[in-house]
Amino acid sequence: MSDQENQASRFARDMAADTEKMLNATQLIANTRDEDVNIDRSLVRSLLAKGLDLWLIDWGQPGRTERWLTIDDYVDDYIDAAVDRISQDTGHDKITLLGICEGGVFTTCYAALHPEKVKNLVITITPIDFHADVKDKAAHHGFLNIWTRSLDPEDIDKLVDTYGVLPGEFMSSVFSMMTPMRSLTKYNVDLIDVVDDEAKFMNFLRMEKWLADRPHHPVRRRSSG
Repeated sequence: MSDQENQASRFARDMAADTEKMLNATQLIANTRDEDVNIDRSLVRSLLAKGLDLWLIDWGQPGRTERWLTIDDYVDDYIDAAVDRISQDTGHDKITLLGICEGGVFTTCYAALHPEKVKNLVITITPIDFHADVKDKAAHHGFLNIWTRSLDPEDIDKLVDTYGVLPGEFMSSVFSMMTPMRSLTKYNVDLIDVVDDEAKFMNFLRMEKWLADRPHHPVRRRSSG
């Protein structure tokens, strides 16, 4: 299933008719290839090994032309189209949804809106309660929520007007600031500890690539409603 920017890829086509059909919806702030980082660290390979008939949505590379997209578009357009295509191709009326991070928010909304199309909902590292930090006053909890609420609407509009998106590089820096000391010391502490071990060193580099290689995120002016 594909359109201009998005596609749902099926990883195995020789599955039995009664095999569990699963659609994986990942976060927009990371590339879909992050589900298959390494042979021994591959969510895709692990799910296939369990005998699942797996599909994965590729959100593409959002740019200025996607600035008007909303959560409705991702939930009721892209995910719904992928679910319908899987049902059409496999003959299954209901499928299992696997939502990761932001993709878990999308799939949770979809399951609530279209329970007749969802057999199971599985979510991981998914933010559901966006106000949990209000009651939990721990300084290291809810960093993104606290920071986002402190922004003026005008500042957000200026960001959108300038870039047309939330730049991937910007999000990388935000995540690095969540653990500033860790981000500063990993190159002269962690790296030195693993540099003589090829397997650990390669995993370190793969994680650094994952942290730095972030797509832009669609975003719209707050004043646009």
